[in-house]
Amino acid sequence: MVVRPLARLAALGLVALGLVGCGLSTPIAPTGGQDVIAAQSVDQDYFPLGSTTRWTYQVEDKLSRLSGERTVSIRDYVAKNGEQANLVYLANGQEVGKQQVVKTPTAIVWDAYGLSLDLKRLGTPGRMSEKQGRIITHLGFETVETPAGRFEKCLKIEIQVNERMGRSGQEYRKVDYLWLAPGVGPVKRVYEEGYVDQRVGGWGKDLIVSVLTQYQR
Repeated sequence: MVVRPLARLAALGLVALGLVGCGLSTPIAPTGGQDVIAAQSVDQDYFPLGSTTRWTYQVEDKLSRLSGERTVSIRDYVAKNGEQANLVYLANGQEVGKQQVVKTPTAIVWDAYGLSLDLKRLGTPGRMSEKQGRIITHLGFETVETPAGRFEKCLKIEIQVNERMGRSGQEYRKVDYLWLAPGVGPVKRVYEEGYVDQRVGGWGKDLIVSVLTQYQR
């Protein structure tokens, strides 16, 4: 299988899941069915930000072979006309990436790709934002089990980046699946990449898997 090394997805804002602090023995989770989430989606905080917010993840990384604990903490937090902050990614105490996230009352925007998640439209799964081969799609709601606990009705999203490779022009795709828990934020990430036409090259599944182990707000 041929898989091209990717540019580190710490650039993806949601990627490189990791946070630190106290473990959640009783995860924050909404009650009721999916229709309740649809009606209250704007009121749910799927990516809480704050000056002390920190996530810790256990990461299995087949690309860099640097598996282990990763931490994401907040830097330069500003609460004005919404919220914005820089997410700082740490591995073994060393900074390995940074990404800005901007939140308004009705949307979450990941600065690196200019992609936004429209919180008013979460009642209906589907494509949320598209820009220059980059696509963010709402896939629905799922329950996620992590070392930090069980998180119900997590918002599952897909971030897809499509590229054309060199002279061949073959389409190469990078895909991040992210699960966002109400009141907690990213609790799981799965990353894949490969050629769309698998006769050209392989498709790498589960190349990076991150699960939440601790959370501090």
